[in-house]
Amino acid sequence: MANNLLDPKSAPLEIRQTLSDLLHTAVVVARADMGKIHLFDAAKSALSIVAHHGFSEELVEYFHGVDSEDESVCQRALNSKTRVVIDDVSLDPFYVRHVEAVRKVGFSAVQCTPLVNQDGEVVGALVTHYKKPHRLSAEEVDSLDQLARHVADQLERLMQ
Repeated sequence: MANNLLDPKSAPLEIRQTLSDLLHTAVVVARADMGKIHLFDAAKSALSIVAHHGFSEELVEYFHGVDSEDESVCQRALNSKTRVVIDDVSLDPFYVRHVEAVRKVGFSAVQCTPLVNQDGEVVGALVTHYKKPHRLSAEEVDSLDQLARHVADQLERLMQ
């Protein structure tokens, strides 16, 4: 089942709908403009976007490769197993190198919360993007933490 998740186009409709619903909830509770759910592909030691909201397919493809770079917000979050927040991407050296794509997407802030299963293994990432610089509120942090646990549990269930 994990291979179906890594290729959302071939995943069963129920799985695609579940991931889409979870992502929509994340975008709403984080007061974000866009979002992505990534699944960690252990065979490639890379992230795969399995759901997205607010991105064109062209930009999903672009960020599919970028999100796996060592200095990306997602890789930083996966390596540390903690949320990484960039309140203003214009000040972050990684995003400065990708300024054209950032401009195309139209985001100024991003957060990545790793999805950690009950065994403490990273299974993916929940990412939200903001059109304007944004500092997460305590309420948004709590909501993202709860949702990340729920998404990790759902991914585990779907992968069995």
